[in-house]
Amino acid sequence: MASIGNTESYGAEDENAYDSIFSRNVSDMWLENSQIASQRIDFGRKHPNYKQPQGKKARWTEEELNFLQKWMEENPDTSGKRASKCLEAIYADPKLHPIFHMRHVVDTARLRDGFEALNRRESLSPEKKRVLSVQRSLKRQQFEETFEV
Repeated sequence: MASIGNTESYGAEDENAYDSIFSRNVSDMWLENSQIASQRIDFGRKHPNYKQPQGKKARWTEEELNFLQKWMEENPDTSGKRASKCLEAIYADPKLHPIFHMRHVVDTARLRDGFEALNRRESLSPEKKRVLSVQRSLKRQQFEETFEV
């Protein structure tokens, strides 16, 4: 079998295989080879971005952020391994699998993005939160009216 990096060893019959290997998104390949794929865990069934096409960002939901906040309050000292320990907790609890989008729990780097989103959320004033909520509602309403959702 030819190696992925050696393009000269591909014959004409392998041309489609070569194109499909190199046209795929690297993060999608990472997801397929990650712990999630090997365990066949169906993450994110209740996440609003569950059926979103590959390559699109999945936003952090309030439910995901609320869990991260609660977990941090219950586990204040994790010896510098906050994301790793939290990721273990998410994998260990099947009730959390539908809540967390698959892209958010691929690895600790993705989960650290969630902690950063939580910090941004916490730093907003109540008035700013209210304004952003109204703006999101108006955008959602405009989208639904435009596309008759």
